[in-house]
Amino acid sequence: MRLLPWPISVAAVLALISGCTSSASNPPANPSGVAPISQVVRPEQVKEECCPIDVSGRWKVRLGLIDPEPPGGAWRLLLCWAEYTGADGDPVVMDSGGVESGEYAMRVPLGPVRVEVTDPDVQPTDRLKYLADKVRMAFGCEAMLTMVVPTAWKGRYQISVYDAEGREIARTVLAASEPGPCWWQELLRFDASSPPGETRWTMAAHGQAVLPSVEKYMPASLSKSGERLKMTLEDRRLVIRCEDSLLDDPGSRLAVRWWVNGRPVPVPPIKGGPELHKTADASDPAVVRAPLRLPPLLGELKVGDEVGLQVMHSPGRLQFVSADRHSLMMEEDLLERLRASKAAPNMPVLSNRLDLKVEPWMLEGREGEE
Repeated sequence: MRLLPWPISVAAVLALISGCTSSASNPPANPSGVAPISQVVRPEQVKEECCPIDVSGRWKVRLGLIDPEPPGGAWRLLLCWAEYTGADGDPVVMDSGGVESGEYAMRVPLGPVRVEVTDPDVQPTDRLKYLADKVRMAFGCEAMLTMVVPTAWKGRYQISVYDAEGREIARTVLAASEPGPCWWQELLRFDASSPPGETRWTMAAHGQAVLPSVEKYMPASLSKSGERLKMTLEDRRLVIRCEDSLLDDPGSRLAVRWWVNGRPVPVPPIKGGPELHKTADASDPAVVRAPLRLPPLLGELKVGDEVGLQVMHSPGRLQFVSADRHSLMMEEDLLERLRASKAAPNMPVLSNRLDLKVEPWMLEGREGEE
């Protein structure tokens, strides 16, 4: 199994410096008492190396930010190691009980803290405040929590973390001199001709640009053994096998990225609203098959060209990437992930990379898809 976002190559670090970078390289001073959010390479570093921050006298949290994709991309992972230190043995966290107009911008709960991502160069016009409620943590007194922070647009991103009383406890700023390239697109379309009781899939000819999402109320599994997502080509079909019923809704949770002759292929962002398609649960959540299709995104191909592809499983539904910067940048569905298969890791999971030599049959019908 490969869980994003490690190992990360030197190229990823260089891309992070040249493209979307942390304010650590040229840091504006944080207000007094507001800690920086560290850049890390491996999730384990958050627990092992990042400084603890007291939260309301009941929690210690350690925060880290990862760029998961060389050579840079359209999203980051914010990780929060939360450890309960209260005296009453009853760990609780805030949950959103509703939204009302107020003095705070939208703050997303992440375990015992809330996270707000804003553009510090733009004054928000529609400010919201969550009403706080208390709920028990479903994972005991310590856990690694994570959330996806989209960074697909040119500009600055201020990531602020708050405690239960609304005090800012940590902050960092990312700056993108150019839009972050998106490498991932939708993989599958539901085949409407599927017979009753069976779900068939086709590979999307024009898959839209997407990002993963994760469940903020479930811990991120950092050490699982075995190959949980494996991709092969069998009888001209792409076959994806997995463990723990990861493929219960493959049309909404599987993405693919491509290489042509060793070069990664960026996916253009969506102009206007995304095109929604019918999806369905898999007939067999352990395996998905679809006829291989080389999409028009790959450009003109000829026999002998080398094409690579890799699949990613998103714990939550895939998020669409539009050409315009989102006013709500952390769109996450997601208490539905509290489902039967709690052994599934709450981190994006990568398959093996499949490298193919283009054969004549792979080019059949491509002209009509341009």
